[in-house]
Amino acid sequence: MASPISGSAYTFTVSLLSQTDGSIVANPTLATGDVKISTDGGAFTNLGTLPTVTPASGGIVEVNLTSAEVGNDHFTVSFTDQAGSEWKTTYYHETVQSTETPTISDIADAVWDETYASHTSAGTFGKLMDLLRKANRAIEGEVSGTPTTTAFDTNLTGYTTGAFDSEVLVFVSGSLNGEARPILSFSATNGRLTFEEPWTAAPSASDEFVILPYHVHAVSEIASGIWSESQSSYTTNGTFGNYLDSKVSLAGGGSGGGVFYTDGPIVGRVIKDATAKGTVSE
Repeated sequence: MASPISGSAYTFTVSLLSQTDGSIVANPTLATGDVKISTDGGAFTNLGTLPTVTPASGGIVEVNLTSAEVGNDHFTVSFTDQAGSEWKTTYYHETVQSTETPTISDIADAVWDETYASHTSAGTFGKLMDLLRKANRAIEGEVSGTPTTTAFDTNLTGYTTGAFDSEVLVFVSGSLNGEARPILSFSATNGRLTFEEPWTAAPSASDEFVILPYHVHAVSEIASGIWSESQSSYTTNGTFGNYLDSKVSLAGGGSGGGVFYTDGPIVGRVIKDATAKGTVSE
């Protein structure tokens, strides 16, 4: 039987013994005043609810105490046959626990509901978990306004424009659940996110997403970066950069000068100082 807890009701059972031969009385007659309680050392008073024999004629007396009767420290219940002939006087005593014994579920909930700020001591697992959380941060948000396949407003506030540029957004609810796209730009105005690569469909308002700190450039940015590279930066023999630089130079884009023909009898040749197609000096 579980122990009584302070602030909680409590039920227990007891059997009463015959005054004649000491056997269990199968169906004791209980009247008001027969059963009293002393809570936390106080005077004995009648129970709020008279106990019952359960099951009938089973010799088991069920006692139901209120939280007030249980008290905070201990209680004693006395059973006295005021008629004087049926059962022996009996006392039932219990010590009250101040708090309820936590279950495994209670302990697990307490662990996972701990706040980040409560664990900042170096060398502790709590601090380690907080560092891992920060290193793998995920920003939660919801779609708002009237979204399209390439842009939508969100409930993100408190972030500066550009805060999430080139990061990855993943939907975690709605029809796009599981889809991911790199973010082209973020605007602090209405928390607006813009994407170069369209979603398979426009999301709905209230669809949930997370933004992950993975740096992924948009296709247009990669293309721009390639074509904006300085020609002089690629001079190592055996590289594609040097190969392309040499061809461009031969075609007149470098110091050598010349004409690269794309049709006619000398298609594919680069001729220096060409005056006209078909009349060349090499």
